[in-house]
Order: sequence, then structure tokens, then C-alpha cells
Amino acid sequence: MNEDEDNDNIPGDPASLEYYVNQKIAQMKAALQLGAGTPITFYELQTALVEYNHVYLTLIALQNEARIDWFKKKNDLAVWSDTKYVAVKTREHIKDIPGTKWASTSELNSMVKAENKDEYLSLVNEVEEAEHKYSFMNHLIDMWKSYQYILGTLSSNVRSEVSMARHPD
Repeated sequence: MNEDEDNDNIPGDPASLEYYVNQKIAQMKAALQLGAGTPITFYELQTALVEYNHVYLTLIALQNEARIDWFKKKNDLAVWSDTKYVAVKTREHIKDIPGTKWASTSELNSMVKAENKDEYLSLVNEVEEAEHKYSFMNHLIDMWKSYQYILGTLSSNVRSEVSMARHPD
């Protein structure tokens, strides 16, 4: 089954975090089909051991992409906020009024958010979604690392069984 066929079975908007998570989980399930309910063959175990690093490196690449996207979106929000803040500050701080009567930083930040509510919320949601995607990739990598332990245990078990079969008591 190719990746496009896998994606056809995933419900939701392809641009959403939920779709992304479901897509990655489906791909991980496919990679974890060792034995598929039957005794594991030497070939399947060898293939799983060989492919482990390929999957792990792919996950690291995806994690890095998610981290870069998250930082980019955080920076975009910061630049947007700074630009809007300067515009509101310039508008509100009239030179003829004494500085003690000027709006405070927190008041100016509140004005920026209130005057640009939809755009602000959209940018914040993008940052949060990117952060969740990065966090998901971290958890997926942690899970994959635990799979390495399982593969190692299976490999040791197979070696023990082969050794015992060659040298019966």
C-alpha cells in the first residue's frame, strides 16, 4: 500500500493538526506490523532491525521541520505584535500630552489585541498548532525509541532459541 492510499483512509482536512497526527500514527502502525499476529520470522526481525534507523532518522527530520515551523510562527507573531505595537504607540502618544498621561505598555498591548482580534487569534492559533505538532513529534520519537528496546529483546530471544536448538540438552 503506498502513502497516497494510506492518506485516502484518513478523515479530515489535510492541513489540520488532527490529520497530520492521524497520518503519522497510521504510518507508524504500518511500520510496527512485525509478525502481524503470526510468529516472527528471522527475515521479518532482520528487516525491522535494518529499517529501524531509517524510520528513526525520518522521524528526527520531521521533528526538526516541526520545530523550525514552530519557531518561524513564533517569530512571525512577535514581528506582527511589534509592528502593531509601534503603530498604536505612535498614534496614542501625542507629543503635546505629558508622558505621565501616556498609555502604559500593557494598555498598548491590549489595544493591539483588541483592534486586531481576528488576526491576533489566528496567529496565536498557528503558533499553538505548530507547538503541538512539535510536541507530538517528540512523543512519537520517544515511542520509537522504546520500540528499539522491544526489537533488541526479540533479537536476544531469537538468538537464545537458535542457540538452544543447536545445543539441545
